[in-house]
Amino acid sequence: MAVHQEGLTQIMQAYFGQAVSAPATFYILLVTDAAIAADAALADLTEVAGTGYERQSLTNDTDAVAAAECGSDDWQITLDTVTFTATGTWTTARKWVLATSADNSGKLIAANVLDDGATMLEDGGSLDVTAVIQGAG
Repeated sequence: MAVHQEGLTQIMQAYFGQAVSAPATFYILLVTDAAIAADAALADLTEVAGTGYERQSLTNDTDAVAAAECGSDDWQITLDTVTFTATGTWTTARKWVLATSADNSGKLIAANVLDDGATMLEDGGSLDVTAVIQGAG
């Protein structure tokens, strides 16, 4: 998925020294939204709810990046896989989101549909999410 507006702004400010640094930790969350506007913020999203649900964290270091590829006109970053495990029934997840905070105070970096489509986890069920972020140009 392409980077969202908040994510692009954050990356550009960090890269060009605008007093913003890359976060030490990224968070993967699941949302019920079928569509997310390019200019959406974290607070605009409806996060999955259910017993045992919590955002999964990824330390922002070389260990969290499973693969980085750059072609002549595009690029792709693949982050490590995180696993969500339900201890009760959850609302239906439709997308994963990469964010900069464990709450809604951070930035929405990127989002995409889940590989298996909409997923509702029952007690004991699990879902692996591998965030892949793509860009062109």
